[in-house]
Amino acid sequence: MNDLGLYIETTGVSHKLRIIGKNFAKEFYGTMTDIQEKDKHTQRFYSPHKSFLVNIGNIREIDRKNLEIVFYEDHRCPISRLKIRKLKDILEKKSQK
Repeated sequence: MNDLGLYIETTGVSHKLRIIGKNFAKEFYGTMTDIQEKDKHTQRFYSPHKSFLVNIGNIREIDRKNLEIVFYEDHRCPISRLKIRKLKDILEKKSQK
């Protein structure tokens, strides 16, 4: 498990994001687009839903029945049905490295 947090989610306040970690939650200002742009080369984050960016290194499993990504410590976030296949492909490629 890496220490970049489990996932990042939007809040109800414009340009305010929340990073959720194993034992912490912290709010900060920024945009999902900015984070994705900065992460372009390392590709550690994936957007499974319009309001979330998940840290690929901390995913334990994908719960297809409930359309959720399950992280360590049983944290969960939603995943769009249309994005499940792409995330599974990313995780398979990562496990082959």
